[in-house]
Order: sequence, then C-alpha cells, then structure tokens
Amino acid sequence: MSNRARFVINRAAFREQVLKSPMLQRQIQSACEEAAGKGIEVESRDGINRSGAVMRCPERDETKHGLLTQATGRINL
Repeated sequence: MSNRARFVINRAAFREQVLKSPMLQRQIQSACEEAAGKGIEVESRDGINRSGAVMRCPERDETKHGLLTQATGRINL
C-alpha cells in the first residue's frame, strides 16, 4: 500500500510568482511572436488570475491552411 502525499500551495504566491510572472510573460510572448507566421496577430494579455498571449487569425485562413495549428506546433519555450 502506498502512502499519500499532500501538497498545500499558497495560491496568492503561486499566482504572482508563476501565473503572472513578468519573466514568463516575456518568454511566452516572444515564443508566440517567433512561431506566428504571416497573417497571425499576437497580443499579450494580462488577466486577473494569470497572464498569457493570444494568437489570432481569420477563420478562413485557419480552416484552409491551419495557420494557428501550425503556429502552436512551432512554439518553443
């Protein structure tokens, strides 16, 4: 029988140090910009609980060429 481990995370500290980390935000933003090809718009988002980047392109381009699918496959962190 295995023993159980219990982890207690300080949610406020985790949110500030990981989910809203300026260093991670810069890395995510630059990785998305490098991966985004022609026709993809990259925008930085700063939310209440977490930060990130948004990649957008017209639906017709995603349907026809799979631009967002290809871009997410090229993201390298």
